[in-house]
Amino acid sequence: MGLSTLTKKYIVAATGFFLFLFLIGHMAGNLLLYRGQDAINTYGEKLKDTGPLLWAARLGLLALLAVHLYFTISLSQMNEAARKTRYAAGFKPKASTVSSRSMLITGFVVLAFLIYHLAHFTLYWTNPEYGTYAEQIKDGHSRHDVYRMVTDAFNRPVVVLIYLLAMAVVFTHLAHGVSSLFQSWGLSNFKWARFRERATPVVVGLLIAGFLSVPVGVMLGLIKRDPKGPGGSQYAVEKKVKDEGRSVTVSGTPHP
Repeated sequence: MGLSTLTKKYIVAATGFFLFLFLIGHMAGNLLLYRGQDAINTYGEKLKDTGPLLWAARLGLLALLAVHLYFTISLSQMNEAARKTRYAAGFKPKASTVSSRSMLITGFVVLAFLIYHLAHFTLYWTNPEYGTYAEQIKDGHSRHDVYRMVTDAFNRPVVVLIYLLAMAVVFTHLAHGVSSLFQSWGLSNFKWARFRERATPVVVGLLIAGFLSVPVGVMLGLIKRDPKGPGGSQYAVEKKVKDEGRSVTVSGTPHP
């Protein structure tokens, strides 16, 4: 016996809620870039030091996403079948928003962006050099230079454009998804409906603004460009030296 429509809606709502909480936490971590290189690199180092727990959390999030996607597709198919039946019976459907009609499409776009984001900043498939960026700290210890990686990435207009467009789609998806989440939990009377309609765009908008503040902040110079990244002073010296084929020491490190 298959799950009922109501049960599937509860599952979609619950998984969506936990994914939304993750986005809030992820955005908060990103904002550490405004506190400088040490803050964001320390944060990244602490995450990495959790070892297997970090990968367990990542796999758990992927599992939540898979369940969310599976039941969303299932509900979409059920709704489409029911809609055709109502049309055949002469039923006139209620007006729906663009967000609600495009949830499945925007969901797949968000999934595609997630894959790109992981390939970009986690797996380093798009930019293998990001995995080699290291910050040298005391006692010969080094750690991954998240600050350099991010400022490098968002000094590239094409990358910033990709993130801007993706966040616009994420906003459209979440604006309807968060509202539907509370509706699935029974908060659907007139009072709650008005609250959802007003509060959801504000909450989702603040989340998206937090994410977008990083690429925009780098482009505007609010998050200072790393001296070793493209356009930075040390990068310029190193590039000139490399082009001339001679050796020089920059910031205490010999460069061929």
